[in-house]
Amino acid sequence: MTAAEILMLSFAGAILMGTLLLMLPPASVGESLSFVDALFTATSATCVTGLTVVDTGTHFSPFGQMVILALIQMGGLGIMTFSTFFLFLFGRSVSMKYHDALSDTLGHAPAGDTRRLLKAALGFTAAAEGIGALLLLWRFAGLFSFPRALYHAVFHAISAFCNAGFALYSDSFVSHQGDLLVNGTLIILIVLGGIGFPVLLDLRRFLKTRCIRSFSLHTKIVLTFTGLLIVVGMGLFLLLEAHNTLRPLPWGTKLLSALFQCVTPRTAGFNTVSIAHLTHAAAFLLIVWMFIGASPGSCGGGIKVSTFAILIAS
Repeated sequence: MTAAEILMLSFAGAILMGTLLLMLPPASVGESLSFVDALFTATSATCVTGLTVVDTGTHFSPFGQMVILALIQMGGLGIMTFSTFFLFLFGRSVSMKYHDALSDTLGHAPAGDTRRLLKAALGFTAAAEGIGALLLLWRFAGLFSFPRALYHAVFHAISAFCNAGFALYSDSFVSHQGDLLVNGTLIILIVLGGIGFPVLLDLRRFLKTRCIRSFSLHTKIVLTFTGLLIVVGMGLFLLLEAHNTLRPLPWGTKLLSALFQCVTPRTAGFNTVSIAHLTHAAAFLLIVWMFIGASPGSCGGGIKVSTFAILIAS
């Protein structure tokens, strides 16, 4: 099989397994999910889309939520990342087809260096999600019992880094609209998960060498246009919603909400303002940002920032 076929079958297998698990009675608090609803949820989680047909926080039991979280983590990093990891764990070698599939997943192809690529990807992910969970725990510990606060912190840290947008709250994060710690943590996780592993590898190299010349052209394009999209998106959203959803908010919360809403639609899906009450112009802005999406080799979708940069340059 080709690398593309391996990737396609791995995602299809994960979605099918997730569908069957979500249909089990222990996965739901009340009535079990139908096949169609379970398939939709499993697909949305594995493909880190964030669309739901039932409330994640109230319909699913902890078991069902953990199934969703596992699908998000596998989908965000790529099924091939985990399968290759277990092959190495049990002392198995990796064929070139597996290497090609892994490289396609992570957007980087250092020939013969699969172990280093895999180690870097898993290391970045564990560090980002772990630190993010600790920061969220700091806030959630004052709202819930410690076990529940830890669970919520881990769930949302993984969901944010993997750009999935699944939340355990019916209003997403509207209730945390003015919370700088929660908003800031989620924004950083979303951006880190959305710029891609090749860029993260370059950033790690920069921290060691302190030489900006070590950045590849790809990294320079991604960082530049990611910054531009955030700044321009924030300004436009603030302008378009100043007399609508942002009107009753203090200026600090207006700025924070505008920043959050220009970051999350490109790759994640959380919200701190009511999407249903946006102006048509603001909704169209979010659609454009969704279309652009994240960067190659990242957890997000869209046409990719690098593609958008080429379109602008040409």
